[in-house]
Amino acid sequence: MKLPAALRRASVIAYCAIIFYLSSRSKFPEVETWYPGFMPDPAPIAHFFLYAVLCLIAWNDFRSEPAAWLNRRAPLFAVIFCALYGLSDEYHQSFVPNRHCTLVDFMIDVAGAAAAMFFISLIRKRKSGGKIAKE
Repeated sequence: MKLPAALRRASVIAYCAIIFYLSSRSKFPEVETWYPGFMPDPAPIAHFFLYAVLCLIAWNDFRSEPAAWLNRRAPLFAVIFCALYGLSDEYHQSFVPNRHCTLVDFMIDVAGAAAAMFFISLIRKRKSGGKIAKE
């Protein structure tokens, strides 16, 4: 069952708004109270998974579009969308106190999006018996 276009688009916008909200926070005291100090910094992990999920949501929207040029290349456009949103997110963070615009965070965002599409392509290929399934 495919979701209506308006609901798919609203889910992309809502998820982008969540990322925007999280990026506008100066610090995350909730994490500091329970996250063990001996563990690596959680920020790169959060960036990776936030953008992997964004890519899955965008891919679901793009692959259901009636425009053939878009739905055939939905994985590519989903990664490009995430890269552009990641770039704008890093720029936005440069205006937030105690936050910085970093190339490493941007690269982690893109890596999360690309990893999501890689795993989706593996799953779809496996389900179709070695060939990428058509929609």
